[in-house]
Amino acid sequence: MPYRGSGETAAGHGMADLSDQLREIACDLAPERTFEGGRWCAMDGCRVTVVRRDGRDVSTADEHRFFPAWRCSGHLTVALHGDVFAVTPHGWTGTIEEWYGLLPSLAPSA
Repeated sequence: MPYRGSGETAAGHGMADLSDQLREIACDLAPERTFEGGRWCAMDGCRVTVVRRDGRDVSTADEHRFFPAWRCSGHLTVALHGDVFAVTPHGWTGTIEEWYGLLPSLAPSA
């Protein structure tokens, strides 16, 4: 993923740019939403994002930036967007639902 850093101007990517990049990925992952019989087809699936990183098992600003960008990126597909989960050596956490736990976790970095 080409997005790096924290902040709307980091690496030249604002929310709209990030959402556009993620839309390409979302459209590759799920079928396009179609209009059938005078109505939109049913939503049929859910995407979740798992971020593997070092650090504490709390949501960071980057995960909170990715969540709305992902949420806006999938409007053309049949998949709803679920949460963004971070998995660290200390455990895992959800960004929106605020679920968390000790397992799964990553092996500590050397």
